[in-house]
Amino acid sequence: MFAALLENRPSALQRLSGLFGRHGHNIDSLTVSPTGDEGISRVTWTADVGDKADSLVRQLRTLHGVVAVQILEPERSQARELWMVKVRSGRLEDVLRRLGATRLSTGPVDIWTVVVESGQKRAVREELATPDVVEWTSTGVVALSTEEEGLKPERIEMQRGGAWS
Repeated sequence: MFAALLENRPSALQRLSGLFGRHGHNIDSLTVSPTGDEGISRVTWTADVGDKADSLVRQLRTLHGVVAVQILEPERSQARELWMVKVRSGRLEDVLRRLGATRLSTGPVDIWTVVVESGQKRAVREELATPDVVEWTSTGVVALSTEEEGLKPERIEMQRGGAWS
């Protein structure tokens, strides 16, 4: 998992994802959220990069618009996804309640939400692999380091109100 602070400008996210694509890596999950600074967005993503993580982080730090970046190691971070699951009415209630799900609506189909820890995704997917599940979607991973220090800007290149190349 990776996290970055990006300048909230057009093409910043494209540069980040383009770097991974150029190196042949697919981004599996991507979440973008605001921060306390309206000019900065926080991006969290997952990608299977093997032993290339450090090299990619070094390259990310050189990209225009990347303010800070870090690798989020599973043993030193907490990660969650919010899943919404649509099931045939009255089905799988025991399974969903065991997963800690909350029912949002009922009718011809029931819609539930489940907060899933990253390490549980496969097990939850297997539990929900049934014809009673009509469809599901997820937010993508959000994660924070458990280290005392948070992700802080390494540099600020913003030209508020100015041209951005």
